[in-house]
Amino acid sequence: MSNQIEKIFIVWGGNHELALLVSGELKNHGFLGIVGGENPVVLNVNNTVFSQINQCTRAIVLIEKKYSDASNPFNNNLMFELGYLTAKREASKLHIFLIGVLAKDLPSDLLGTWVNEIGDTENKELAQIAKEIANIFCQKAFLPVNIDKLMIFGNWIDIKRNIYRHTSEPVYSEIELAHYLLHSMEACYYYEDQKNLLEMIRPIQPVSNELRYVLKLVASNARLFEESFMLMRPLPTETYHMLKDFFSNQTMEFQDKNLSLWITYFRYNRLGLTKLLALPNEDEFGFGLDYKRDSFSAFIEYNDYALNALDEICTLYDNEEPYTNLYKGYVFRDLYKAYTIMSEIESNQSNGEIAAAYREKAGSSILQCMAARRTFYSEYGYLYPNDNYLLGYFADEYYLSCIEGNKFIENQIDRRENELAVRSYYSKTEKSKGRLHAVKMQFKSAYEDAFSGEASPARQVTI
Repeated sequence: MSNQIEKIFIVWGGNHELALLVSGELKNHGFLGIVGGENPVVLNVNNTVFSQINQCTRAIVLIEKKYSDASNPFNNNLMFELGYLTAKREASKLHIFLIGVLAKDLPSDLLGTWVNEIGDTENKELAQIAKEIANIFCQKAFLPVNIDKLMIFGNWIDIKRNIYRHTSEPVYSEIELAHYLLHSMEACYYYEDQKNLLEMIRPIQPVSNELRYVLKLVASNARLFEESFMLMRPLPTETYHMLKDFFSNQTMEFQDKNLSLWITYFRYNRLGLTKLLALPNEDEFGFGLDYKRDSFSAFIEYNDYALNALDEICTLYDNEEPYTNLYKGYVFRDLYKAYTIMSEIESNQSNGEIAAAYREKAGSSILQCMAARRTFYSEYGYLYPNDNYLLGYFADEYYLSCIEGNKFIENQIDRRENELAVRSYYSKTEKSKGRLHAVKMQFKSAYEDAFSGEASPARQVTI
């Protein structure tokens, strides 16, 4: 079992002894149960409870009609703490246990929380009830994390705030934080926020293997992008070897299948990028043609593994398929560039048949990139139509792939329509001033290389 650790606040009414036993059982499962009001550090109990709740990401609420003549099981303290928790935490983070109480007797505003009835309490020892509660809680707590990953892009300010607060008032469990951080890497690329993210995660002291590894992955990813100037310059040789060692060595198994698959994608994709970005430096040391061929073959193999991980994610989690198109767009464009260079290498060596095969693969890759980017751009625009900032970059990436894929479109009418769309989009964006993001720099450079000095097809075609 993973050593996933969370602090769990335990709300109790008149059943203090049961709360202590539940806390002890949670410890056996890797959780730290904090019993409300225990070990106060200030004289004001309310302030102690606030402080305890703010440390915890989930809560267990023990509702028990302690005395047979009591009119209801909701005493003032319990209701006070439950009300505060309801305001501070999502309903899915509140685990309510009814001991000798029926669910139908609950207030209606508690619907949507985890509610479990503990029956036959008259014939059970208190320790047995505590064990049953802990076991049920763990089954819920260890369910796979399901987050809307597109939401990280659309609500980046809120996500940043939650990451920043993690050490003082955590909103996410460690496994949840690992998910959010992993998918924050791409958001940081577009927002140029990687240094800020590194500052936010520096105080985090992870306990779980998942979060510990993802923190290292985020830091390594930031170094990869920073030292390659957003993937636009070769990597220093020393950096290449350090990053290669990190991305190559990951043998631990994580309990969360979705997280494991995404880590597999990022590992292999980044491993391929480090290989590709190190190649120009190797010429200084007299590496020959065979080394380049082997390097590109390794790069393609790494990205095949990355694509396999994305395909498995789509199979197991079909709701994530639209999101995976962002990453498929990256991979297919990288493969297009690699196949193009390999085609040129073989062409220069008079290996025409091999060069033609690579060129065909390059065309297939960039057309798949176009399709993936078009789908992602449309999906994000549908969900976040007012996010002009990110939509601009997603559009740049889509039309960049249209420029690169234009020569591979066989149908002449489709090719002309594609070029018209690119020119129309470029005419709206060419007046951009100031420092350009790497995405926009690539788009403008590709457009100028492909179309500068040519007559506009709009003047050649009657529509």
